[in-house]
Amino acid sequence: MRVVALLVGLLAMILLVVLVVTATGAAARRRQVRLSAAARWRMRHYASQGETVVTVALTAPDGRVIEEHVVDRFPDADAQWERRFLAAREERGAAGVPPQRRPPVGRDRCGGHWCTGR
Repeated sequence: MRVVALLVGLLAMILLVVLVVTATGAAARRRQVRLSAAARWRMRHYASQGETVVTVALTAPDGRVIEEHVVDRFPDADAQWERRFLAAREERGAAGVPPQRRPPVGRDRCGGHWCTGR
């Protein structure tokens, strides 16, 4: 009788752990879907290794970049820096990323990161 009680207790503990892990994972997925749905395409630029990089990025409300496409990359010392910078900013769709496109909702099967079909 003690063996049966011990097995029932062990099964109850395993079931409890499985339920907690499942609930935690579901909550994290819901949060990720909410952030992705609220994300917006924005123009970004930054310096990287002596170059200016102009990108179009799908940015979550918390500032995290979900997806980024480089529009142009040019040396910081380029004589035509301002012209190239302004032209790149005007080329919003040059990387083939329309502002309304969203990544697929949910995780892919390629290691648990966002898959955008690239």
